[in-house]
Amino acid sequence: MEVILIVYRSGDGEIQSIIQPAPKGDIPDMLIPDDCEYIFRDEEAVVDLNADTHRVSADGRIIRKPMGVIEAQAYDAAMREVRRQRDHLLSVSDWTQVPDSPHTPEQRQAWKEYRQALRDLPENIEDLAAVVWPQPPT
Repeated sequence: MEVILIVYRSGDGEIQSIIQPAPKGDIPDMLIPDDCEYIFRDEEAVVDLNADTHRVSADGRIIRKPMGVIEAQAYDAAMREVRRQRDHLLSVSDWTQVPDSPHTPEQRQAWKEYRQALRDLPENIEDLAAVVWPQPPT
């Protein structure tokens, strides 16, 4: 039977890492951030353990997060990824707006509209599983 090490934040019980198998002997300080604690569990006792769906209670039990919390965290993570990709697309198109870019005024306006559509994207998403990205001008 394998033993696993679960590192969690002291304040809210959010699982930061699951180390399997647990290190033998002393736990290296670099594995445990200052605001965290850790517990050991037998692998068989936590078959479905997942940091996204579980946390550690104040008394050291591993408990499942409420479904609303799981869904909210998944939504937040998906929105962070959309914003990361959007920010990247804005960054790589910055050059289109500088006065000495090789574009005509019409082309520059098309790029400006594309970049505005990117900025508006997070508020206009209907389905995070099927984000419709604006297409850059040709």
